[in-house]
Amino acid sequence: MTELIACFSAGEATRKHVIKLIQSEQWERVMLLTDAKTKSEIPSFPNTEIIIINLEHFLPELTEDIKNSLKNKIIGPEVAVNFISG
Repeated sequence: MTELIACFSAGEATRKHVIKLIQSEQWERVMLLTDAKTKSEIPSFPNTEIIIINLEHFLPELTEDIKNSLKNKIIGPEVAVNFISG
């Protein structure tokens, strides 16, 4: 089965898209990248891990944050990534 990595940001349209994406498949695991403010607004989904990143970092720092946050967390052979509006 496939793992999903998605960015769950503050935008209403992005949230709806990510929720629909999560509900559209049977994911082995879901990893949602978000900031500390948005964490409390994420609905509960099975097999979901919320990963806090600082969305105010510049792109090089943000890239490192994401890379370090996901290190050793991806275990399956298939990964779907969604960064809509992110």
